[in-house]
Amino acid sequence: MLRRAGRLLAERPVADFSLNAGGDIILRTGPGQPEWRVGVEDPADPRRLLAVLPVRRGAVATSGTGRRGAHILDPHTGRPVNALASVTVIGPSLTWADVYATAAIAGGSRSLSWLRRQTGYRAMAVDDTGETGSSTLVHL
Repeated sequence: MLRRAGRLLAERPVADFSLNAGGDIILRTGPGQPEWRVGVEDPADPRRLLAVLPVRRGAVATSGTGRRGAHILDPHTGRPVNALASVTVIGPSLTWADVYATAAIAGGSRSLSWLRRQTGYRAMAVDDTGETGSSTLVHL
């Protein structure tokens, strides 16, 4: 539904828009306008921003434990993953940004080198340090 709404806006003479549905975002900035600034929450403390990412056009998807707890399972063990607290992916397709973010969470820290190789996408991962209220941003 979000992709369809984004497509409809993109077909119209709307210069800027931001559509957000449950943390998945589609954005576009018109010519001469400033970029959107997307905050990356600290999964250990959602009141705190770890980074602000500039986005001119594209989609943003985040997967992790911050809002829904440990709901993504390791495909090898069937148990909840906990190596990464969140992964935010930015790219041209919301579907693929979401797939890449979720796959990176499921794969844990070993998936970060794979995520770096996804052409046209950029990402930020948050490592769960295990200390209350403490997260570390991993630049990809």
